Amino acid sequence: MKAIAPAKLIITGEHSVVYGAPALAVTLDCTLQLRATPSQAFSVQSAHFPAYELTPADLPSLISALDARFDTYARGDIIIDDVLHHPAELLLYSLASLGAPTPCTLNVSTAIPIGAGLGSSASLIAAAVKLAEYQTGNTLDHTACIHTVRHCERLQHGRGSILDAASVTLGGAVQVVAGEPEVIDAQLGTHWYRHNTGTPVVGTGAVVDHVRQHHSNDNALWQRFSKVSHALIDGLQRGQSVTAFIKENHRLLCIIGVVPTAVQTLVTAIEAHGGAAKICGAGAHRGDTAGQLLVYLPDNNAAALERHLGLSLEAVTMNPHGARCASD
Repeated sequence: MKAIAPAKLIITGEHSVVYGAPALAVTLDCTLQLRATPSQAFSVQSAHFPAYELTPADLPSLISALDARFDTYARGDIIIDDVLHHPAELLLYSLASLGAPTPCTLNVSTAIPIGAGLGSSASLIAAAVKLAEYQTGNTLDHTACIHTVRHCERLQHGRGSILDAASVTLGGAVQVVAGEPEVIDAQLGTHWYRHNTGTPVVGTGAVVDHVRQHHSNDNALWQRFSKVSHALIDGLQRGQSVTAFIKENHRLLCIIGVVPTAVQTLVTAIEAHGGAAKICGAGAHRGDTAGQLLVYLPDNNAAALERHLGLSLEAVTMNPHGARCASD
C-alpha cells in the first residue's frame, strides 16, 4: 500500500494567516509517495535522509519523548529545531496518530524539494496519516484529518497556521479565513512561475517564532496584510491582474524581516522587467536564501527573464488532489 500527498505553494497569507488575515495556497503536481510493506519492526528508508529503525516496543517511548520535547519548546526552554532529532521521528509519530500502527518498512520518495517552502513536512505527515487510516480502519473526515496533520506538524514548525495541513489534505485552491479552510474556485492560468532561491539557513518554525517575537502585537500591520490578501484572492477569482497586490504583499513581507536582501534585489529586477514576485513560504530572517519565490508574469516573458536574470523558472501547475491512499 502507498499514500500520496501533494506539495503546496502559498499564494498569499504566509505569516499573516497566524494573525487572522486570509490566506490562499494551491497544491502542485509534484508529490511525495510513502510505501508501506509489512515487517517485524519499523524501518524508514529514503534517499533524502539516513535510514532509521525502531522496534514496536520502543514506539510509545518515542511518542512520549516527542510530546515532552515539544512541551519544553512551548515553555521557551529549547528552540523548535531541537524537538525532532530525525525526520523519521515525525513520520512515525504521524503514523501512530490514530492508534498503534502495524510494524512496517516505510519507503519515502518525493519530488518535493526539501526546505523550500513547498510543504514537504506537511506532505509527509498527511501521507502517514492516510496510511494510519488504512492500517487502523479509522477513516477521518476532512476536518479531523486536517487537525490531526496540524497536531503532528507542530513538532516541525511550532506555532504555525492551519494552512499547510488544510492544503495537502484537501487539494486544489484552499483558502483559510478566520482559521476555517475551504476549497475555492480559483485558477492560476499561465502567468505563474516559481524559482528556488535556495534552502534557507533557518527552519520554518524558527522564522515563525522570529515574526511572533517582533511583530505579533502590530495589529495595524496585520490589517494591511489582510487587506492585500483579500484583494489578491478576489482578483484571482475574477480573473483580473494581481500585479499590484503581489508587489504590496512583497513589501509587507520585507517589513516583517523574512525576505533576505539578496532576494529583495532579485524581486526588484523582476519588477523592472514587468513582473511581480514574492516569497511563498516562511522565508528567512537570516542568510541570503528564502526557498521558493512566486513569480507572476502578466506578459508571459519567462524565457526573456531567465535569459536576462539567470533564473530557472518552473511553471506552476495545480493538482486538484489532496492526500490519499492508492494500491501499488
